[in-house]
Amino acid sequence: LAAVMSEGRFTCLSAVKTPDDLLRQLRRAVKLLNGSVNLISLADDIFRWCQESDDLLNHHRRQQRPTEFIRIRWALEYYQAGDADNEQN
Repeated sequence: LAAVMSEGRFTCLSAVKTPDDLLRQLRRAVKLLNGSVNLISLADDIFRWCQESDDLLNHHRRQQRPTEFIRIRWALEYYQAGDADNEQN
């Protein structure tokens, strides 16, 4: 993902506050990937993002490791992909 999405665009995706904004940013990301995405993973990520957002709005805290939060997982995957791209070049 790091090879096709700029850090600025990724930052915008990471900072979305509403489901509508999330879907708008994800549509742009899917376009950058020419539609080549894992739909099950994408659907699961959207579900998790909405669940975490709802939990925050309702002041509900889940017991989970930090790396299980979707935004943190996305950031780890994004920057690790960038590191892998740099190692190949």
